[in-house]
Amino acid sequence: SIAAVQQKALLDFARKGGGCVLLHCASGCFRKSKFDQYVTLLGAQFKSHQTGVFRARIVKPDHPIMKGWEGFECWDETYVHQRHEAGREVLQMRENEPWTWVHRYGAGRVFYTASGHDHRCWDLPQYHDIIHRAVRWTAGDDKAGLVDRLVLPKLTYRPAAVPKDPDNPVGTLNEIQDPLSPEESLKLAQIPAGFELKVFAREPMIVNPIAIGWDHRGRLWVVEAFDYPHKIGIEKPRDRIKILEDTDRDGVADKVTVFAEGLNICTSVLPMPGGAIATDGKDMVYLVDKDGDDRADERRVIWSGIGLRDTHACTSNLRYGFDGWIYATVGYSGLDTVVAGKVHKSSQGVFRFKEDGSDFEIIQNTSNNTWGLSFTEEGDLVGSTANGNPSWYLTIPNRYFEMVGRKPQKVARADQQEPLYPITGDYFQNNPKEQCSSGAGHAIYTARRFPETWWNKRALICEPPMHLVAAPRHENRGDSFSTTRFESNLYASADAWSAPVAAEVGPDGAVWIADWYNPIIGHYQASLRHPDRDKVHGRIWRVTAKGKKTAIPVNLEVLPTRVLLDRLKSAPLKERERIRIALSRHNSEFMAPELRSWVHRLDESDPNHEHHLFEALCLHEWNESVNQPLLEQLLNAKNPLARAYATRVAGRWHDRLEEPLSYLEKSIRDPHPRVRLEAVVAASQLDSAAAMVVA
Repeated sequence: SIAAVQQKALLDFARKGGGCVLLHCASGCFRKSKFDQYVTLLGAQFKSHQTGVFRARIVKPDHPIMKGWEGFECWDETYVHQRHEAGREVLQMRENEPWTWVHRYGAGRVFYTASGHDHRCWDLPQYHDIIHRAVRWTAGDDKAGLVDRLVLPKLTYRPAAVPKDPDNPVGTLNEIQDPLSPEESLKLAQIPAGFELKVFAREPMIVNPIAIGWDHRGRLWVVEAFDYPHKIGIEKPRDRIKILEDTDRDGVADKVTVFAEGLNICTSVLPMPGGAIATDGKDMVYLVDKDGDDRADERRVIWSGIGLRDTHACTSNLRYGFDGWIYATVGYSGLDTVVAGKVHKSSQGVFRFKEDGSDFEIIQNTSNNTWGLSFTEEGDLVGSTANGNPSWYLTIPNRYFEMVGRKPQKVARADQQEPLYPITGDYFQNNPKEQCSSGAGHAIYTARRFPETWWNKRALICEPPMHLVAAPRHENRGDSFSTTRFESNLYASADAWSAPVAAEVGPDGAVWIADWYNPIIGHYQASLRHPDRDKVHGRIWRVTAKGKKTAIPVNLEVLPTRVLLDRLKSAPLKERERIRIALSRHNSEFMAPELRSWVHRLDESDPNHEHHLFEALCLHEWNESVNQPLLEQLLNAKNPLARAYATRVAGRWHDRLEEPLSYLEKSIRDPHPRVRLEAVVAASQLDSAAAMVVA
């Protein structure tokens, strides 16, 4: 079946000049729907079939699709059709049955062939050829001419130093494609119409980039992972953190500074004024720049206990939450640390800690290696795992189950295990095949520099072995999230070296992609010391929307407090994170009255007034300064996700609020399920019989 809106979309596409290439069982589709126009579009309808080996007869050898095409013989289903439309131009016959034809539907061109049941047909180069010819013909001469004029790079190959299958001289990891320059690689990349792709940095400026972030001046910080996938304990660790700058504003990095080197299995960096927090072997460290020369002078261990038994299953995705805690993920190598006298031990999952190392919490566990983490605009935590669960969302943190001696739940699935859509067959995947087997990153597009359909509605999930960044739809549905339409790619490459491992929304509103650029991507593909593991290439790509100017990042340290607060009104989420970090450097006794004054000056008629209040509440939470009137305003907000977040804060502040149960009693009756869920969780923090009654 097919929905009415989909019917209209298909027919409108064809009528307006869109090309349709319809194969085999397409003639039997949508029979349960009242969709007679589909039969008109295709030219006939499937009736029945037997099977057999045969060769369809070419009856229009001079048609552009058939000219010079030799045809083929193979086993297939012997389709018989009905409801034949007049006006078709039949190109092939199977005995007396029309087999392949073309016709017009409005301004569009339509091609159909009944061939193509299984691999016995699909494996034939002649079948590939006729599909290619059909695509060109249906696209029209003008579009086909664009392809003719496109000069693509000629790919060359060499035998792998250590073939995966010595008996097979060709195939992935038996032969290795030679690397391409960024200019040539760009020709093999696809992005959506209306977008632009440019290289921001390339080798030798950057090599093996694995993680990216931005500082208070808008500069890009990059982790170079030389040591991966080698085990720790090597004599001279080589991982580095670099700062890249575009000093002349031409969109290309022209200055590089090595902030820190000699790190081991560094997988993430979180820049902040005065230095950066990063992983270094088993330690979470604060790398301090004492003299402001953009070079680390001191290494302070915040806490220790990052598991390293498998170097692709360590800690990553450092980022600040809305509440002032630092959030991160860990794979199955796990954590085993002691913070403030308490033992914290976990396998794969999400955790958070205080910047000064005074507190730590394992929030919730995941199903396998966890390489993606981000926040929605409303402060909800979402992410991805490597294998088979590319989109999940946080539900009830572990601590609430542990309070009552119950086993915690894992994060909830948002995706439906949809297939991915690479544009090349030159890839090697772990299980599950055709789905995410190396899902990395889960940024939500929260800026306003892409079309409106992207705003807080698309996730960016990398699949480096398939050389792509998927951009599925990400939507709130009551108390859950749904991530669908994985056929939508923001970036896909036919260059077998391209390996996007991180895609983040920058403070300028563009999407920045860290391209590992390596013929061997994961630990499982080949020996850890395979000589074809590359240590000299790497790229940073930048995706922008045509006709949309990106924001120019400014040095936040030099801006007055009121200016910083005003920038929270319209800045992208990544920029707002940088602003919160900058504001957090102020004394909390100074910030609290500044915030109250800013809130008092807000225009209540502003359509984004609730958003501005939400930002103020997050800053109060970050600074541990309770603002009960502001909390009450947001508990009555029109946006249910704002009410949900405010309810969460009410639970956290319960011991500093007057009559906290009065707030939760209202939230527990809220029409939105997300608010009710947060109210139940918040009530569990109050140690009283009355709270149990409310929950």
